[in-house]
Amino acid sequence: MTKIISFVAQKGGSGKSTMTLIMANYFAYNEKKNVVVIDGDAPQYSLGKLRKSEMEDEDSINKKVLSSHVNSDVETYPIYQCVPSEDQEQPEENIYSVSKVIDALVQQGNIDYIFIDLAGTLNSPEIIEILKKVNYIFIPFMEASNLYFSNYEALYIVTMIVKNSENSIKGVYEFWHKYRSNMSVRIFYELAEKFDVINDNLKKSGINASMMQSKIGNSTKAFAPEIWNTIAPIPDNYLSVLTNGLNLGNFIKEFKNLTNE
Repeated sequence: MTKIISFVAQKGGSGKSTMTLIMANYFAYNEKKNVVVIDGDAPQYSLGKLRKSEMEDEDSINKKVLSSHVNSDVETYPIYQCVPSEDQEQPEENIYSVSKVIDALVQQGNIDYIFIDLAGTLNSPEIIEILKKVNYIFIPFMEASNLYFSNYEALYIVTMIVKNSENSIKGVYEFWHKYRSNMSVRIFYELAEKFDVINDNLKKSGINASMMQSKIGNSTKAFAPEIWNTIAPIPDNYLSVLTNGLNLGNFIKEFKNLTNE
């Protein structure tokens, strides 16, 4: 059964696009799953443009990583550039609405994971309709107050969708991103209480909800260049605690457990 997943944020710089690539890479290249990424962040299309540069720029590191797969059994997964609603579609450019592409992919019956990267503004009718189709929503949180409160708003929007409409949401999970070891313990206790209240309400609506135990440390800028591109498999050492504090191994294990149906 196809699993539809989105890293959701109301604020740019939260790491949603990076986490989308990390998880798409992992399942496509380590688990050998049939993966599709939908870049619904129009008109920026940062992921779609990155894939295009991989294919066209002979000197880029992305192209070099791409070439390493040419003679292997690993195929690059597609990245579809999409728009939020049907009235914005550009058929001549093969750009269709996110919802239409989701429906078509699910209808195929052979897709394991659909990862959707959306624009940062969630409180629009078009984005809300898309979120209704998502099965598992992951929301990153950071200590920085502006990023924290923006994404808290994103969590609130998701809870309203769950409570007030028919939807396909099965799980809503918060996690700490760009976590620093010197973050105040007091902050964690205070924020944990807020998350507990929201998650308890989500559970009453029949949705699995919790704060993930795994924390992803420091800034995403600490990643090696290969982690940014869309076709590099994650090296084995990315599945353990890295020297820069990134703990993708535990995150991936918890992610798989939470989305296991």
